[in-house]
Amino acid sequence: MRSKLYTYVVTLILIAGAAHIGYGQGAKEPPEPQVRTGDAPPFGLPTPIDDYIPHLLIFGVFMGGYFFYKAERQKVTNS
Repeated sequence: MRSKLYTYVVTLILIAGAAHIGYGQGAKEPPEPQVRTGDAPPFGLPTPIDDYIPHLLIFGVFMGGYFFYKAERQKVTNS
């Protein structure tokens, strides 16, 4: 029970800290965008990672399954 409480308290502290960092930046306005005069690439061209997103998703599913399977195979020992 103590371990679960510790996990919940640490998680709450980390979430509150992340919210403070994200929203605690003050009332500064972002800088204006700089206009570049040059040849910009055409809109809509795929970036190199766009071609591999399905592969990454499938790989992630397999890796997640592997780690869950590995965790289930471990036996609890009282040492």
